[in-house]
Amino acid sequence: MQTEYLDAYFLHWPNSALSIEKTLAVLDDFRKAKKIHHIGLSNVSVNHVKRALEVGVPITWVQVEMHPHFCDFELIKFCHEHSIGVQAWAPLGRGRLSKDSYLATLGKKYERSASQVAIKWILQHGCIPLPRSKNEKHLHENFEINDFMLSKDEMAEIDKRAKEGERERYSKETIGFEDEFDFSYEECWPN
Repeated sequence: MQTEYLDAYFLHWPNSALSIEKTLAVLDDFRKAKKIHHIGLSNVSVNHVKRALEVGVPITWVQVEMHPHFCDFELIKFCHEHSIGVQAWAPLGRGRLSKDSYLATLGKKYERSASQVAIKWILQHGCIPLPRSKNEKHLHENFEINDFMLSKDEMAEIDKRAKEGERERYSKETIGFEDEFDFSYEECWPN
C-alpha cells in the first residue's frame, strides 16, 4: 500500500479456523508500534464482537451491512453500549433503496431523495454511512442531509422494515469459507 501508517485496519471476515487471540495480538502490535491507530471488525455478529472484546485488545470500529431493508439492531445496541463506532456498508442497499416507495414518500415530504432519507436514518441511529457512487451529483446529494430530521414514528416504521429484512449472505465460493453470521457465541473463534 506504500504507506507507513493506517488510520484504521479492519479484520474483514470472521473465520473460526483462525485464532482471534493471535490475530488481534498481531494487530495490537501494529497499533502499539503506531503503524495503525484503530482496530476494527467487519461483517460480524454480536457474538463475534463479544468474543473479540474478551481478548482485551481495543476494538474501535465495527463495519456491517446496515440500511432500511436490513439492520442487526442487537449488534448496533451492543456496539453503542461499548463505545464502538458503527460504519454501515451498502447503506443504500446497493441502489435498491432508491425505488423504495416508503422512503420515496418521506423524501417528497422533506424534498429529498429516498437515498438521502436512508442515509439520514443511519445517522439518526448514531452510525456512519459509507455510500458509494461514481455519479458526482449523487456524491453531493449524500452530504445534503443536515437540514431535516426524521420523526420518531418515521424512524420506527423504517426500523420495523429493517428488522424484517434479510442480510446479504456469502458462500464459500464468494469469500473462501462460509459466512459465520449464524454462529453461536461458543462457535465464534473457539479457544
